[in-house]
Amino acid sequence: MLKVSEDSLSQKLGDKLHGTIAKAITLARTLLPQIPSEITVEFEDRTENSGVGVSGYPRAAGAIVLAWDEGFPDKRAQLVSLRTEVLHQAFHWCQGYTYESAAVTPETALEVAVYEGAASVFAREHSEARPLWIKYEPLDDSVLRGWCEELRSMPAATYAATPELWRTWSGPQADPDQSWRSYRVGTWLVDQYLQRTGKSVIDLLDVPAKDVLKLLLIA
Repeated sequence: MLKVSEDSLSQKLGDKLHGTIAKAITLARTLLPQIPSEITVEFEDRTENSGVGVSGYPRAAGAIVLAWDEGFPDKRAQLVSLRTEVLHQAFHWCQGYTYESAAVTPETALEVAVYEGAASVFAREHSEARPLWIKYEPLDDSVLRGWCEELRSMPAATYAATPELWRTWSGPQADPDQSWRSYRVGTWLVDQYLQRTGKSVIDLLDVPAKDVLKLLLIA
């Protein structure tokens, strides 16, 4: 069952976007049957600056909070990105990586990046969107390794509790090469892990981020 928060913004956008969200949840459920039976969607009144017109986070298992840019010009692309965002957050529910009542507790910002990378790869595999924040290919591996070292030295609690630090590593920047660094590193690491092990990204639901890094000799 898909429920929309009762606040006025959520009701307004929920009516408009219910079909796209419901279809994405249905797809996610066929791939991830452990998704909670009851899903709650809330729209948050905040600036949306992802570059694709929508962003979100997993408040708790089965609960997603979204930001939607009403003025985004390419509505078709925005709806595709909404589907991608829902798939991404659905994977987080199954990881246990949520803002409230989390089942996993990463110790470093690099472990956070791995959990985000796994959700990003899952969404990439099942959506036609390929957002900028997971495109690591233009970057040299030495740059990505350097970012890994910086994130590995950063406690996850500090990373999560410092908005400016989070924006620096996880948001868009004036220099495109410096944008979304943690997401790009995480996607790069997960792609490497899957290539080396032959596992699927769904298999990663049972693999702690620390073990991914150990296999890659980065822990």
